[in-house]
Amino acid sequence: MKVNDLLESSPVSPEGSITDDLLYSKIWIVQTLKKLNKTNFSTVYILGSWYSNMSIILSKLGITADKIINVDKNKKHVELGRKMVSDANIEIPIEHMIKDVNLLNYQQIDQNSMVINTSILDIDDSAWWDNIPKGTVVVLQSRNETNNTPHEKLSDLENDFPMSEILFKDTVQLEDPETKYHRFMIVGIK
Repeated sequence: MKVNDLLESSPVSPEGSITDDLLYSKIWIVQTLKKLNKTNFSTVYILGSWYSNMSIILSKLGITADKIINVDKNKKHVELGRKMVSDANIEIPIEHMIKDVNLLNYQQIDQNSMVINTSILDIDDSAWWDNIPKGTVVVLQSRNETNNTPHEKLSDLENDFPMSEILFKDTVQLEDPETKYHRFMIVGIK
């Protein structure tokens, strides 16, 4: 067991990736996209995709895309995510990329693409943000109440990742297996 596993509120495991709070957070994204009438994309990049849960939830709950690209630097997580996606019989083509998201050049993004990052706290540096082309729909989630959080409130997330247009922003109180916390979400145009 690694020290990070002890500090992680939801264990780094397939089971830990589907705690009630994490599932709610992903469903919240889909519900918000539907309210914003943003349901059809060409390419969707999911950064820090962990076990690919977000791609499964997007496709099962009515968000369509020509393709989804799950990006995570952990080979074991990507391989298990690939199996989970295969077992889920997803109709959308899903690619799995083992890569540090800070090295992405977003070659497959066009004017109808989206980038989702619910793993901001787990990603060192912000080159992933800097490299997203302007005009792209971006969904960001972060939380407070962790050992390494730079985001104590929604405005901290907003200041760290400025959008040219904010379509939605809000905070919800959730509870992980160990503590209550606030999850922040911003949907906007970079």
